[in-house]
Amino acid sequence: MTKSCKKGEKMIKKYHEAIKTLDLNNKFTIKTLKEHYKEKIKENHPDLSKNTADGKTIQNIKEAYELLLDYIEHYEFSFNESDIKLKPEDYIKQKFENEWKI
Repeated sequence: MTKSCKKGEKMIKKYHEAIKTLDLNNKFTIKTLKEHYKEKIKENHPDLSKNTADGKTIQNIKEAYELLLDYIEHYEFSFNESDIKLKPEDYIKQKFENEWKI
């Protein structure tokens, strides 16, 4: 397994963990991401909730939010006619198959 493939797998795992941390579905909007982030912070903040979350929990929520937001903000969309006609899963496979060996 190549280094780039291992790195790709680690990043996919991090994205899935972040999605789980924020209780998101696999498809979400920036608006939904922000709503879930605020909700999780309120649920776990010691001044706003009866939950006794530690600083690590809050930090995990912030890191998950920042990771997903960064991905969304830096994702490059293609509006080439051939890419638009592809199903989303085929487009992702085509875009990353060499790097991640999907």
